[in-house]
Amino acid sequence: LGRKITEVVERVNNPAPMQLHLKNARQYVEAGDFESAASEARLAMEAEPRSSKPIHELGYICYRAGDLKQAEVWLSMAAEMNHMDVFAFHYLGDIYLKSGRLDEAIQAFDQAVKISPRHVGRAVDFGKLLLEQGLIEKAMGLFERAAGLAEDRPALLQELAQICRSKGYLEQAIKLFKGVLKDQPNRSEIKTQIGQLYVRLEKFDKALPFLNEAIAVDQKNVAIKLLIARCYI
Repeated sequence: LGRKITEVVERVNNPAPMQLHLKNARQYVEAGDFESAASEARLAMEAEPRSSKPIHELGYICYRAGDLKQAEVWLSMAAEMNHMDVFAFHYLGDIYLKSGRLDEAIQAFDQAVKISPRHVGRAVDFGKLLLEQGLIEKAMGLFERAAGLAEDRPALLQELAQICRSKGYLEQAIKLFKGVLKDQPNRSEIKTQIGQLYVRLEKFDKALPFLNEAIAVDQKNVAIKLLIARCYI
């Protein structure tokens, strides 16, 4: 352990040339000096020509500078050089999405999620993309996976439920809202939303239990009372 700690400290204090140039490149990017950042990335490529990191870094610099066409060139090169370069696949997916090339975006994000399945934000972004394409079952699988990894599971489930509802996928929204109730069973506003969705689906017998529980907490809520009345009618 002592030897390993010494090695790590040594690498931090005396980074390899490639790492040093990449560190400089990131600092230039944050300062908005993309020309200097690109120069540092090219020096990193010269220092370690067999690594995809400097190449995808150059793609990222172009991406940040707004040159998506050139960013795609470098990121594609990095992805071809290293099929496990999750960084390259993630930003390629974003570039394809921005340019309306949805099929290519799906492929890139799919590869990124396969490489790094524990990345919550990536799984959510990919799930949203699949939802846009009507690939509901696969999108829901990604949403559930992301929720299982999220620090605040109920908040993410609620956000995803709202997205499904806005897209018209009401059954899926109900399923996600029910996931919120598993963790937070006393949230009457979630019960109201589930009831509303069941009413929209004309599944009044399923709506009533949720609406009755909601009105027990919020007895002056006229909207809930009207929904209950509609169910009885």
